[in-house]
Amino acid sequence: ITGELFGELDALYHSWVRTHYSERGGCMFTSCHADGEENSAGLDGCRPTINSVMYGEANALSHIAAALGNSTRAAYFAAEARRWQRVLTAQLWSDELRFFVNVAQPPPRALHDEIRRHHQMKRGREVTRDH
Repeated sequence: ITGELFGELDALYHSWVRTHYSERGGCMFTSCHADGEENSAGLDGCRPTINSVMYGEANALSHIAAALGNSTRAAYFAAEARRWQRVLTAQLWSDELRFFVNVAQPPPRALHDEIRRHHQMKRGREVTRDH
């Protein structure tokens, strides 16, 4: 991986944090429709899938940065990976259920327009019958 590609991956990682990070929850937010799950699997909010993806991304970026000789970014992304790991183990793990759970909450402001567009698109695709 070249330094240029690493820069693009770094920017993409931060664009996700900028739009999907929930200050309120201290975790990454996603809606159930964007997560590939139904509402029956939990409501919109901090979900294990997106937070585990961020852990994997940060961990991979740390290793890539180290391979490129960028120790500053390697350390930064290693700390980011630990942050997402803490979210998963401290916030989204249920000792009672012995399973990861969703924590329902409202979306970050950055996602309001995206969610509104999704709901408008969905309504436009509904199938109706005339009786």
